[in-house]
Amino acid sequence: MNKVYAVGVGPGSPDYVTGIIKDIISKCDVIIGYGYTLKTIEELLEGKQVIEVNMKNQEEAYQKIASEGNHTILVPFTGDVNFSESEVVDRLIEVFDEIEIIPGISSTQVAASMAKVPTDKSKVITMHISTSIEEKKLELQKALI
Repeated sequence: MNKVYAVGVGPGSPDYVTGIIKDIISKCDVIIGYGYTLKTIEELLEGKQVIEVNMKNQEEAYQKIASEGNHTILVPFTGDVNFSESEVVDRLIEVFDEIEIIPGISSTQVAASMAKVPTDKSKVITMHISTSIEEKKLELQKALI
């Protein structure tokens, strides 16, 4: 049986990778992720099976590793898993036996801190969807008004 960790590795700098994420990475034998995200944690991947994916081949990679069984798998996400990645998370839940989601630091948290604008005084809208963004555009227009 596979154990999968979907983890947020921060907004692109190793400085934002939390201690809990580093600990989980050390326990995993297979890492499946996008090139940019893998680069953020590359110093932690020595001795691991690393599978770089893209939109076209990620399903094939998930199915291959799932069929092998008995892996502890890390699927890293840029930023926080719980922000704008629901389609991928849904698919991981469908493919694998067990999945644990561990949040990370999102770019919105970093931006809010740098701008000194609290998140509760902001409107956060993500355009990270693979379907039409027309509804999201309307949401953005309403927020600006």
